[in-house]
Amino acid sequence: MALDGLLLNNIVHELSDLTPLRINRIAQISEYELVFECYRHEKINLLFSIDSTTNRLSITNEPFVRHSEPSHFVMLLRKHCGNGWIQSIKQIDLDRVIELKITNSNDLGDTVNLRIMVELMGKYANVILVDESNKILDAFNRIPPYENTKRIIFSGASYHYPEQEDKKNPFDQQDSINLDDSLVKQYFGFSPLLAREVEYRIRNHEDFNDILQTIQKSKTLYVHSNYQFHAIELKHIHLPYETFPLIEGLEYAYQAKVQAQRVKQHTGNLQKLITRELKKSKKKEQKLKVQYLQASDHDHFRDYGDLLMTYGHQIARGTKEVTLTDFNNQEVTIDLDERYDGIDNAQLYFQKYRKLKKGLSHIQHQLELAQDDIEYFEGLDHQIKHVDVKNALEIRQELIDKGVIRQKQKPQQRKKKDEPSTFKTIIFDDVQFHYGLTNKQNEQLTFRHAHKSDSWFHILDGAGSHVVAEVAFKDLNERLIRFGANLAAYHSRFSDSSSVAVAYTAVSELKKIPKAPLGKVAMNEYTTIFIDPIDPLLMSDSLDQIGTTRDKMMQSDS
Repeated sequence: MALDGLLLNNIVHELSDLTPLRINRIAQISEYELVFECYRHEKINLLFSIDSTTNRLSITNEPFVRHSEPSHFVMLLRKHCGNGWIQSIKQIDLDRVIELKITNSNDLGDTVNLRIMVELMGKYANVILVDESNKILDAFNRIPPYENTKRIIFSGASYHYPEQEDKKNPFDQQDSINLDDSLVKQYFGFSPLLAREVEYRIRNHEDFNDILQTIQKSKTLYVHSNYQFHAIELKHIHLPYETFPLIEGLEYAYQAKVQAQRVKQHTGNLQKLITRELKKSKKKEQKLKVQYLQASDHDHFRDYGDLLMTYGHQIARGTKEVTLTDFNNQEVTIDLDERYDGIDNAQLYFQKYRKLKKGLSHIQHQLELAQDDIEYFEGLDHQIKHVDVKNALEIRQELIDKGVIRQKQKPQQRKKKDEPSTFKTIIFDDVQFHYGLTNKQNEQLTFRHAHKSDSWFHILDGAGSHVVAEVAFKDLNERLIRFGANLAAYHSRFSDSSSVAVAYTAVSELKKIPKAPLGKVAMNEYTTIFIDPIDPLLMSDSLDQIGTTRDKMMQSDS
């Protein structure tokens, strides 16, 4: 959902408390997102999003990847605002317009005053740089005169606030509320969602001014299970919710949608490519299975050859088919090539027999390769839906190395040093559990980071994360086994299934498979446990309910 003016008012109050902010760097992290990397006692990443559905001004603590080709507007912001100071952040009335006042020094050392106007109005969202004479230097989205004669957003034009409708400030409301007309039409700052909530509360005997005071004082964001959110509980939708600090909750509410958009913009449509390759591999598997069945039935061609060799002297050239009695006294009709006599047709059937027999092992090998590809792309299909931009770029590079993606030739540039891939870590019962989100992370975790005595978890017969617990396999107890198995099942393509089979063993029992894809291993000995995957953060409570304790030991039987 888009931010409304009342919620934006709370967000701006929190952001304004952080000023003044020193602008160290300006980055473009996706097609419609900018980050001002600022500093004030600590690093603060101020996020500007003008995407039509996720536009907002917020703070992000998530790691991000800079766009390889920043836009002209971003380069202009770097020129005019880089190393400057954000002196204030304020909202214009209760509208979805925010003004950032910036001071900086020009090339001559003189102080320059600038404004960045952030307009968060859905598909008309924009970021506009304005100089001290109120002239527009540039904008993320330009609006030339031939598109809109009422409001021009173009270099050199004067900046004017978006035209406001004739509405009232809800905080000045003294009269009784007219519920026969929409609150959106009556008051500034109301979205349709908030209007429905306030109307619902008023009909349930809550006071309008009390509701507004609660919103105004709130430093909490209520995010419901359908990802609708506001500074108060949305009682009218009757859904469970989680509460977060205001800024943190805002990023949580937008995270899943924004992450998918960023991945697509940085890597191209990687999801579509993986889906296409998976479909191609499955189609190849079906064709090979048919060929395998046909090739498996090759013995009868040898029998035809034997019969024709026995009776071939009686068969003249030009015969299309012949019916003979086989060695079991059964009549068999054999198709013939009328260009040859019986003996030559026997040789043709012997050739076909030898060819199919020899080709059977080749088809079987190709079938195994196709099945490996299916498992590989199913794993990537799961990974790409749950990773951030950095991990998605790892997957893209993996596909380039594999030859699935052809890398376009670019002018020679200084090659960046490959950064080590970072896996995730979670602590449970004072034990560190590590898991990878990509094949590269799985490979590094299992074969570079893990010790031989550590414990290792992975789902059976499927793609998923490698999980390494920094505890000796012989020292595992029931809680650690269940937690590790759940972590492996939860971060796999069977995360929504039940009774997922998970293998666990010591890292010393693993070995690489020659020429196998990244992250694929072979296990010597292992133990299997079946688990119903749940959120790992809820696992401790779940284990308490089934009566496990940290002192209850369960030795492995492998």
